Amino acid sequence: MLNIEPPESVKYLTYNILKISNLLKRKFPRNTKITKP
Repeated sequence: MLNIEPPESVKYLTYNILKISNLLKRKFPRNTKITKP
């Protein structure tokens, strides 16, 4: 079986997205309009 790993750019992107979302959660803990449409 082949061990398929995502490219570094994808890992970097997902890491940044998680980091940004965590920062937003800290800045706006009560504001759910950002996460919910």
